[in-house]
Amino acid sequence: MFENIPQSIIGFIITGLFIWQLIPVAKRIGLVDKPGGHKVHQGLIPVIGGLSIFAGILGAMLVLNLPWTQVNSILFAGLMVLVVGMIDDKIFLSSTVRFTTQIGAAFVLVKTDSTQLFNLGHLLNESMFTLGDWTIPLTVFAIVGVINAFNMTDGLDGLAGGLSIVTLSAVTILLSLNGTVNDYFIIPLIFITAISGFLMFNLRTPWLRTAKIYMGNGGSMLLGLLLAWLLIKFSQGETRSFDP
Repeated sequence: MFENIPQSIIGFIITGLFIWQLIPVAKRIGLVDKPGGHKVHQGLIPVIGGLSIFAGILGAMLVLNLPWTQVNSILFAGLMVLVVGMIDDKIFLSSTVRFTTQIGAAFVLVKTDSTQLFNLGHLLNESMFTLGDWTIPLTVFAIVGVINAFNMTDGLDGLAGGLSIVTLSAVTILLSLNGTVNDYFIIPLIFITAISGFLMFNLRTPWLRTAKIYMGNGGSMLLGLLLAWLLIKFSQGETRSFDP
């Protein structure tokens, strides 16, 4: 586990550099969150957190030369929800467009990456609770559910990012305790470092009294998709790392 940490820090660096360069661009093109209504912040805050996290994850995977076949589906699906979420941040899309995109991203993972909930573990008794013909619809429902759950948590500075890091840290610990050693092990670490790079500009601290950037709908939906993918990936199949 520990030998993978220095490698994964590249995600933190890329995310931070991307944010630093993109803040003035976002203000210039109007990709900002404006105060008003239930919002209590002052001034125009760039909503570039999701794009920066995605850039950090993609950059780290390219630098570390991870096998493309393992991550191409999640990156494509993530880009789908990120782009639509960023457009929604700019011009406010209908819920139909957002849900359709989320369902489409879920189907990308189901069909091209075999990300499927085949069973829910020992849910009722000692027998495995298999889903059978309900596998695909319940997998899509679960992925869309997690995406929107994280989208709804994004109302306080650092909340969605902090929850993501807690969940990803738990996944990493479970993988370590289970002795899981494969090319997927570094992926949750990359996610953690990329999100940490975002929190450096978003989480309120003694040296950062107000958030410099926000995650935006694209970012919160991206985090939900990434977490749903990892939790399904590591909890299914004969080589699962933890029970569903």
